[in-house]
Amino acid sequence: MGDFVDAVKYNRSVASYGPFINFEIAGKKVGAKVEVNQDSNVEVWIKVQGPDWMKMGVVRLIKNGDRLNPILEEDISTSTDVIRFEKKMDLEVKGDCFYTVEILSPGKIDRQASLKPEDIYPYSLWPVVLPRELPPLLLSEALQVVFQNLMPQKDFGNFKPPIPRIVTAMAVTNPIWVDANSDGFNLSK
Repeated sequence: MGDFVDAVKYNRSVASYGPFINFEIAGKKVGAKVEVNQDSNVEVWIKVQGPDWMKMGVVRLIKNGDRLNPILEEDISTSTDVIRFEKKMDLEVKGDCFYTVEILSPGKIDRQASLKPEDIYPYSLWPVVLPRELPPLLLSEALQVVFQNLMPQKDFGNFKPPIPRIVTAMAVTNPIWVDANSDGFNLSK
């Protein structure tokens, strides 16, 4: 239990609904601080793994939390290999920054419009997440089907249970901090 607590406490963890991510910069793992010279290159290594039945969409390398402009974005949706993605690359460091890796589920799933099992099965994490992710059936809805015109139509407002989310594969790492010139980490530099 102590290792788990330390991993969370010191930012050495990966939040995941399935995919397993290995991520290193200059040989240092998630949560570490890498000290380098400004305007130098660092080696980044990313490896993504998962079971063959798990659908994954894209792997992205994010700098300083800017998800709109990823440094790397690769589609891995067609792969069913255990190792879905592995890449080493050099990045130029111009100043202090941090990097994270995220895995997103494939495509855009309209989580509200289509929750029929045949539509969501290809993306769902079943059998890991049981099919309790389908919308609830209210007793009033069942009675309306049986007694169609006898029951008034009601909107239950805030009392209607929320439609559950479809649980799909996704993961995100904690950052690796890159300190240019070994003068302490400061994003404003």
